[in-house]
Formats: sequence, structure tokens, C-alpha cells
Amino acid sequence: MNTRTWFVLFCVALPLVPLQAQPHPQTEQTSPALSEHTRMDHTQMDHTEMDHTQMDHTQMDHTQMDHTQMDHTQMDHTGMDHTGMDHTGMDHAIHGATTRSAGDVALPPPTTAALAAAFPPLRHRAAHAPPLVSLVRIDRLETWNADPGRGHAWATQAWIGSDIQRLWLRSQGECYGGRCQSVAVDMLYGHDISPWWDALIGARRDVQPDGRTWAALGVQGVTPYKFESAAFLYLSGAAMRLMVETKYDLLLSQRLIMQPSLQATAGLTRDRDLGAGPQTLQVGVRMRYQITRRVAPYVGWEREYGYGESGRQARARGRSDDEQRWVAGIRWWF
Repeated sequence: MNTRTWFVLFCVALPLVPLQAQPHPQTEQTSPALSEHTRMDHTQMDHTEMDHTQMDHTQMDHTQMDHTQMDHTQMDHTGMDHTGMDHTGMDHAIHGATTRSAGDVALPPPTTAALAAAFPPLRHRAAHAPPLVSLVRIDRLETWNADPGRGHAWATQAWIGSDIQRLWLRSQGECYGGRCQSVAVDMLYGHDISPWWDALIGARRDVQPDGRTWAALGVQGVTPYKFESAAFLYLSGAAMRLMVETKYDLLLSQRLIMQPSLQATAGLTRDRDLGAGPQTLQVGVRMRYQITRRVAPYVGWEREYGYGESGRQARARGRSDDEQRWVAGIRWWF
């Protein structure tokens, strides 16, 4: 074909070539759509109605984005699922970073003189000593009707000291028809050996019937289940005597209290007046009503057994070695 024929075919085929295949010169001019997007104010836009769940953020480069000017206080992130986000590439070192100003200077360590001025040595009078307290308690002050005549009995104790150590004064006795059959006074020093028990040492004087003095050694305290108990060993020459007692407060109400009690004595050695073995056993129960916490009248029942030499002495004084009585009395402390 000649040249004219080729020229005609070229002119016919030229419009059929797609525009994408044609070279376009690159310019720095921004597209109108992009220019319009940069001038848009996104602060007034409500993104809550937009569905971002279909958007793929994995291809987005967030490293070039400046989030410092963004206000996140109005954004609700409660519905966003952060479990698929990978934060391993984020640099958290600059978050919340503070810089020390030029005026911040570290405090020097305290000197020995400063510490001595702040914490002076305690003098003897400045130390916190245990407070000195005291108590007087009349456990029993009672009366009853008996064959020899009206009887009276008491059991009191008083102490002064602290929670650690105390001086004790104890007294108990019985009188019939205006004549005292037995009177005993104990003077003891007590020191705690556990939170619930005290060890005591001192002397006991039997004013009646024989005026004998005993060395006393014992313990007293509260057993499990709140039984108030005591055990004493008395020594006088070759004579040895053991005394144990226990009692329990059973609260029937806030003010009505029933107290069963038991006391027993036994001779450990044979003596001129006291034989070896069991000597006396007292069991009883008293019901008291607390008018106040300090004052409580009561009524009760008690039975006393005498064994061996103690029973013989009771019969010699005109009493039975097995007697019981109904009592009425009062209990108070101050």
C-alpha cells in the first residue's frame, strides 16, 4: 500500500486507543475534590451515624497523623472493639512525659543533727507507762437461815496495778449466829503469763478457826468457753493443801445471769488438824439480776460437804457435814 493509504488507516484507528494508555504530563496541581476536602471543617461533623465497621484501617499509615490537636473528650469509644488493634509498634514513651524545670533541685539527705533535733531521746517521764488502775469487787455478800442461827458469808477481792502485774487482796468467810466460823485473807502479787492467765504468789492468813499462816502459790484466769477458774497450793510447815474453784456466767438475758459454781479443797499431807485427802466440796447456783452493770442482787442455792477431819470439826461445832441452804445476797463492784 502507498503512503496515502497508511495515513488514512492511522487517522481511523487513532480514536479507538483508550485514554488510559495515553501519556499525561504530571503536574503539582491539587485536584479540586482534594482541595475541597482540605477546606472542610470536621469539628462540626457528626461521625456517630457513620458506619466504620466496613472500613479497612489496616492499610492506613497513622504515623504521619497529628493527633495532638484532636479533642477526644467528645468521642464515645465504648462501642469500639480494640481487641484487633496491634499497639506493639506504638511509641508510648512520650505519653504523659514531664520535663524537669530548671528550678527543680533534689533535696539533700538529712544530716545527723537534723535527725537528732526531729527525734529527741525519750526521758523516763516521757515514756508511755502502763496506766495504774484498781478494782474492788464483792462477789458474794449473802445471808440465809440455818439450824444454828442466821448465817452470813462473803467473798471479796480487790486489786491495783496494770494489765501486766497487780497486787491482790482477797477475803472470804462464814459466820453463824453472830460468831465467825472461818475467816481467811490472802495478799498476793500477780503477773500475767498469757493473755488469759495470771500467776500469783503471796501469803494467806486463816484468821479463824486456828490463826494459821500459809504461803500461797497459784494461777487464775479464764479457760476455753469462759469458765473463770483458779487453783492454789498452800504451804504451812509440813502441811500442804490444794484448793480449786470454777464458775461460769450463763446469760439468760442482757440483765438476768445464772452462775453455777464449784469449790473443792484437799489435804496433800496429814496434819494435826487436817487429814490427807478430800476436805470440803461446795456446789451451788445463783441467779442475779443486774440493776446496773455494777449492782446485781441475787438468790441462790448451795450445798456443802465435809470429809474426814473437816467433817468431824463441823460436827464438833454443831453443824452437819452435809448441809444445804437457800441464800439471798448482792454482788457489786467499784
